[in-house]
Amino acid sequence: MVHSARTVRNWRWILVLSGTGVLYWLVLLTMLITSNPNLFPTVLLLGALVAPATVLAYLNWPTGDGIVDGRTVLWIAAVSGVLGVLLAGILEYATATRRESWPMLTVAVIEETLKILVPIGVLVGTSRTLAQPRTGLVVGVASGAGFAVLETMGYGFTTLLSSGSVASVDQTLLVRGVFAPACHLAWTGLLAAALWRIPTRPAGRGLLVFAATYVLVVLLHAAWDTFAASWAAHIVLAAVSLTILIVFQGKTIRRAVR
Repeated sequence: MVHSARTVRNWRWILVLSGTGVLYWLVLLTMLITSNPNLFPTVLLLGALVAPATVLAYLNWPTGDGIVDGRTVLWIAAVSGVLGVLLAGILEYATATRRESWPMLTVAVIEETLKILVPIGVLVGTSRTLAQPRTGLVVGVASGAGFAVLETMGYGFTTLLSSGSVASVDQTLLVRGVFAPACHLAWTGLLAAALWRIPTRPAGRGLLVFAATYVLVVLLHAAWDTFAASWAAHIVLAAVSLTILIVFQGKTIRRAVR
């Protein structure tokens, strides 16, 4: 039975990866062949969506059945993405005009705080019996995915304006798509999982774990932005973030099947 559930999970994320990837390349090639700029928004959306959608499909179906309802995942991603990008743009602009001494740290605090707002709202409406860390992990990844998709689309559009090259846009979407699971998705997923532990633990201990996780993801985020020009640093940070996420997910699955 366990083997069958894992097979279902694997097929789902593989289908999502191959399906969205093929659609992206088909639309991109069609745009290049027909020289139709109206297809560019679709290229941006699909290019930014491939990696986040694949990771969500992988994490949300670890035992065959979805941990979180698919429609819930979609609205969490949509609301968190729009709200996060909007408020982040306003707050980061206000911060930049004040010449902060630690601009990257400030940006990290703003974005990680905004991305956890929707998960907090979801947790408030969740019964104590359903407040499981693996649920929080999926909710957090969905929240981070919404933010990552819209931010990547923004970077892709900016790249087109600055370079005028579709090839440069494709490279931007590829790079940010590859790193997205190790950035916004992993960080917000871990933070939301820690948030979901609060109702099931003594208040002091749960809050302490959440606070420690918040500091960790903020530092990882700030380090990522600080070393923006260093591929080596990004690879190391991505490896650390993904390793923590994978280890935590493995523990939640083992606890759930006991």
